[in-house]
Amino acid sequence: MLDLGSNQLKERGAFELGATIRRNKSLSTLNLRENEINQRGGQHLVESLQANQTLKAMPADGNEFYPRYIDKLHQISQRNARLHKS
Repeated sequence: MLDLGSNQLKERGAFELGATIRRNKSLSTLNLRENEINQRGGQHLVESLQANQTLKAMPADGNEFYPRYIDKLHQISQRNARLHKS
């Protein structure tokens, strides 16, 4: 688990984190709560998560993007959990 909650990542941090999320092969939980991430940053994170197969949980409430992308985050988390069920 990586806890980045309440770090004011904002849009720029979301874009930088997105590149890492795409390549990550071990992280299963990423806390992004209360980081002032806007819609553009959230969209980039969701697009990056499409390529990630390990993240099973990404709490992100308290960000501007969260209500819009909650369903997509949930779908990706469920997909990744199914991939690693054994």
